[in-house]
Amino acid sequence: CSRLEHTNDKIYIYENEGQLIAFIWGHFSNEKSMVNIELLYVEPQFRKLGIATQLKIALEKWAKTMNAKRISNTIHKNNLPMISLNKDLGYQVSHVKMYKDID
Repeated sequence: CSRLEHTNDKIYIYENEGQLIAFIWGHFSNEKSMVNIELLYVEPQFRKLGIATQLKIALEKWAKTMNAKRISNTIHKNNLPMISLNKDLGYQVSHVKMYKDID
């Protein structure tokens, strides 16, 4: 049994001329009353066209139907376009994850 079989998950896809070019996957946690964006991907040649924004807004609308109080996602520190997009949509930094390699 995988999480994708559960009603607490939602996937939106974006197609262009029958080709899958982008998608977003969100998971709603009842315990946290929160939706986490598990994965968002847009094919490189279709980036900076507003597709990620449309997908995030669609997922936010779904989150509201689930009575979520918060939506979150993890972004790589070097993914400046996505950080900027998130800030434009009202997302805030909640914490910084750090690591150290050990032998």
